[in-house]
Amino acid sequence: MKKLTAIFVALFVGVFVIGFATAPRTIAHEGEEHADEAAAAVHEAEVDDSEEATEAETGPYAYVAQSGDSYTKMARKAVQTFGILNDVDLSQAQIIYVETKLTQEAGTPELNVGESVKVDETAVRAVIDMAKELDAATIAQWDYYVQFVDFNTDAVGQVTE
Repeated sequence: MKKLTAIFVALFVGVFVIGFATAPRTIAHEGEEHADEAAAAVHEAEVDDSEEATEAETGPYAYVAQSGDSYTKMARKAVQTFGILNDVDLSQAQIIYVETKLTQEAGTPELNVGESVKVDETAVRAVIDMAKELDAATIAQWDYYVQFVDFNTDAVGQVTE
């Protein structure tokens, strides 16, 4: 009986470890590698769902990762939401610049389905201000990536309240 119990426990642990190792993950970084270092004024975005954040710290930028989501896509959604709420007009190249900076500042995290993700509004504002100061040549370089990006973020992240 002890042998049977030991086999059952070993089998259960093996299935658990394999299931955990192969759990659905998405990589936050989507290949935007031609980026400058973000300014020190940018606050690191929060990914730790164990921390309680107030509305003032996160604004409306709290999401739950869905299958196919990435941190970059959630940062894109936060940038677009910020733009709508604050009447900020950015080009698609500038949006890519901002989402890339935010993702890099967050440490390019991998996300698990169901994971809570918070993008700090102060960080979004700081990088948007940087994007507004980009010269035409730099914007042209970021414009190359526009062809690879789907800017429809309706299905990205389940918004948390």
